Amino acid sequence: MIYVERYQSLRIEVKRSPETNDFDEVLFLADGVDLIERYWSDMIGLDPHSILVEPCPLRAGPERHLATIARCFCGEISCVSVQVEIQRSEDCIVWYSAEYTDTGHPTRLEFDPRPYDAEVERALSERS
Repeated sequence: MIYVERYQSLRIEVKRSPETNDFDEVLFLADGVDLIERYWSDMIGLDPHSILVEPCPLRAGPERHLATIARCFCGEISCVSVQVEIQRSEDCIVWYSAEYTDTGHPTRLEFDPRPYDAEVERALSERS
């Protein structure tokens, strides 16, 4: 069984990590839901310098590619991290996690392409 969730909006935010207080972390808010907290509650977001960079791993194309989107609470990606496969289909952008998430199943997150693309570009332009 695959857990599927469809989201209309995406917001990418950067905040100070309260767990470590010395790292910034990138949050993904889909329809107001913090995706990392919802699906990988034992992780924190990546440092902006790890994901809001060119070429940006959050951009979606027709070919699937892996993108690391979360890391261990210790702040090190090399300790434990979360990777999703990102791909654009005709009607949505998909994040697929074959590893079990907090849902207890592999998870497919679907996003409306226009707001997704616009938000990724907005976040990248604010970082530059």
